[in-house]
Amino acid sequence: MGKYCTKKRDQLCHPGSFDSAQDKLHAARRAVEGSRQGFTLMELMVYIAIVGIVVIVAGQAFSNSTKMRVRTQSMLKASEVAENVAAVMKDDIAQMGAKSVTDASASDANADAFDVKTKVYIKSDDPDKDLSSYHLHKNKFGTGLDSLAVLRVNYSSTGEYIRTEKVAWFVRANHKLYRTCQEIDGTPDAETCTADGLEVEIAENVEKFSVIPAKPRVLDADASKLFPNYPDASKKGFRFIAYENTSEMFLKAESSPIKGASTVSLTNMVTNFKSDGSMPSNPVKHVFFLADSVESDEAAVTASSWKNNCKALTFQKGKTYELSLEMTDMNNQLRMFRPGVDHFAVGIRNVGGDAPAVIPDVPDFLIYPPAHSNGAGKRSVSFMTRGIDDGSGNKIDVTGCIVFTVSLFSPTVSLSPITLSNIQLYQINDGDYMFDETYTPLLADNYTPSLADKKNVKAFRIDMVVKKNGEGSSLNLVIPTPSNGSAD
Repeated sequence: MGKYCTKKRDQLCHPGSFDSAQDKLHAARRAVEGSRQGFTLMELMVYIAIVGIVVIVAGQAFSNSTKMRVRTQSMLKASEVAENVAAVMKDDIAQMGAKSVTDASASDANADAFDVKTKVYIKSDDPDKDLSSYHLHKNKFGTGLDSLAVLRVNYSSTGEYIRTEKVAWFVRANHKLYRTCQEIDGTPDAETCTADGLEVEIAENVEKFSVIPAKPRVLDADASKLFPNYPDASKKGFRFIAYENTSEMFLKAESSPIKGASTVSLTNMVTNFKSDGSMPSNPVKHVFFLADSVESDEAAVTASSWKNNCKALTFQKGKTYELSLEMTDMNNQLRMFRPGVDHFAVGIRNVGGDAPAVIPDVPDFLIYPPAHSNGAGKRSVSFMTRGIDDGSGNKIDVTGCIVFTVSLFSPTVSLSPITLSNIQLYQINDGDYMFDETYTPLLADNYTPSLADKKNVKAFRIDMVVKKNGEGSSLNLVIPTPSNGSAD
């Protein structure tokens, strides 16, 4: 106890005080070490609660992600099915009414001839003729699901006839979509189209299959008839005025009757045929201007000026027009008409100058005369003009006359008259196809074309819904059918 003590080492001089400090230090150290060895019950409960919340949130996120993936896959699958159906259906329906084929010529077994297969018409021989090429059954099986059957010709890549087919699309009450192909005439195919009808299941879970025909535009009240437009609506006569310009090899031919009628023949035309097979550098052409009919041949001779008497028509820029005419079979000579060699076309000419001028954005349309009696019928062309330049960069409406241009190169074609009937021109106020937007599947008063109008239906709208695992994909498809129907 005799140690020298200072304030700084006071604890060394007082052992009791030193032992007390050491004890406190050891106690604190033991407390810390004890805390490292475990948790209190409260801490453990809090920890478990936090981990549970994290697991629940993560599990919910994973579940949502899985559900979204499944839904997306189902939607993609349904969309894929709808797109595949659309591709096949579009190919089928677009060929509705296809009837023109190449057959052996009636006069020369080694030559090809144009032919039309009339079995593509629903009822061509019935007194109540249905000259369309489709049958539409609305609300088949009472489920609101429709059925569409179309008739068409199947031909080879070279245009040769194979068979006439009836292709049908329908949905049964089990909501499965089926396609059948039945051979009506010609050569059946065991793998694609049989005499009994080959049925194939196309898709399942089809909730909607609605087929809506477009309203024929030329029958629409908004359509404007430009020619003929006599005060007497029953009058359909027309005539042709021949154009002559010998310096450009436009030679004058004749039309009969020259006063005009509902049927007029083009005669006394010249052929450019050369026995050595060569082509003339400046071939002979015949041009006929469309005009109103007159009361007598004498009046027609007096009104023979193409510039002052052709039917001047105004074609508004951006509007759609449809010109239609009928042609008849014209005996064996016309069967020598060769598409791509002989030329028969209809177009518009501006007659404001000394010579008729071509309208730049409305090309002439080629029309092939029928080489067989079954080929007789209506031809129609649709066109639109964007206007012509007025000289200052502005586009204005086109004024011109309808012309028919003929240039023949086969040896005997010119010996036969080309006969045209019932020429008509309409302005179509709506260039798009018109559908009845008020359509309701289960109502009987929805738009259905009359028997006489069915042949003029030129498009269908297909509305379909396909589901996969509860997810649906909609298909809204407009399919033009330009070959449907024929004039009687």
